[in-house]
Amino acid sequence: MIITSTTASAPWTRRARRAAALALAAIAVTAGGALQASAEESHAFPAKADLNGRQEIGQPNDAPGVVVDKYRAGQDVPVVCQQEKDGAIWDKTADDLWVPDQYVRTGVDGFAQGVPRCDQGGGKPDPGAPSDVVEGEDTANHEGQTLKNSSFLIVKATEGTTDELTDPDAKKKIQAAKDAGQVAGAYHFASPNGEPAAKQVDHFINAGGGWSPDSGTLPGVLDLEEPGQLEANGGACFGKSPQEIVNYVREFSDTYLKRTGTRPIIYTRANWWNDCTGGNTEFGNHPLWIASYDVPAGKPGDLPAGWKDWTIHQYTENPDINRFHGNRQDLDALANKGVK
Repeated sequence: MIITSTTASAPWTRRARRAAALALAAIAVTAGGALQASAEESHAFPAKADLNGRQEIGQPNDAPGVVVDKYRAGQDVPVVCQQEKDGAIWDKTADDLWVPDQYVRTGVDGFAQGVPRCDQGGGKPDPGAPSDVVEGEDTANHEGQTLKNSSFLIVKATEGTTDELTDPDAKKKIQAAKDAGQVAGAYHFASPNGEPAAKQVDHFINAGGGWSPDSGTLPGVLDLEEPGQLEANGGACFGKSPQEIVNYVREFSDTYLKRTGTRPIIYTRANWWNDCTGGNTEFGNHPLWIASYDVPAGKPGDLPAGWKDWTIHQYTENPDINRFHGNRQDLDALANKGVK
């Protein structure tokens, strides 16, 4: 969602991240929301290099619709079937994209043993077979959706309370996603050094960050991470003490619950949370959207203090792709019931 560089002249670019962190990967999902299962079981092989996923076999790695850095070097590639084109072998992945086999460690230079041939009936998607894999993306104001299909979309609506950092089209984007069958919502980039949290909640809701139990709207997200322009904003923790950060989060959450009927989702990284809240453990009842890269999707590693489980795992940026912890019915239930 949120973790790349920013400048004063481009306030809607992804936010600055610490130099020690983090890398890329990506994946696409089916229009129905869940990743379609394949008639044949996928075979996992590690990627030799960072791989872009192609929409069609043989496409160049910069063709329109390509998913950039779909797999990182060393990450398992779920290969459903293989096919030859123009003298080269290509691998079809479980999410219905293509990668060149020369960059996948299948252990052989030719067709891998046990992996079916796509052109001989292997790897055909089974539309009737649901999957427990549900993925989606999030975007900021300057971005458009990058996945061909996704289950959910979360757009950046606000940052602080300034008009400059408010997306005037957030409501339209959310409604368009819902009209397309996605679950959708909005996030607010936290500004603990700005206006009171309650005022930020009001601004966020007015800009599109509200919630209603309609099975299509996710609870709003409070995005907690280091700000852009660290020095000007008091450093990674906004110049605030751990108790001041905790007070901000508590006021935001309580106000959002009062205004909408649900607690917000909290987006953060383990290191930021533990450092800037002093390892506070009182917010574990909020759905956790954890940013954790350079790890497999759905395996974010250490969680922030207070959480025993995660709800959404953002495992890649540029584009920002996320794994939901559950199936499509679970996602719909979160949208419909919220969190008390």
